[in-house]
Amino acid sequence: MNGKDGNYTLTGDLTIRDITKKVTFTVKQNNGIITDPWGKTRAGFTATGRINRFDFGIQYADKLPTGVMAVAPEVELTINVELVKN
Repeated sequence: MNGKDGNYTLTGDLTIRDITKKVTFTVKQNNGIITDPWGKTRAGFTATGRINRFDFGIQYADKLPTGVMAVAPEVELTINVELVKN
């Protein structure tokens, strides 16, 4: 993971349905590092990235009544994480 000013780029392996691919996420640190009311140090992060679901064998092919695919081939992932230092 590399970056500065609370914005990072994270590249790693993502496994879905036994298929592993390298993916890259944009990571933003949310509101810096805080000390909670119990004296623990906390930091929150939000990671966003896109994958092509077909790359992971997700072949859901239902269509809406208008004929448009119910799930697009490209899917955006948003991951919220909070880390606590004990």
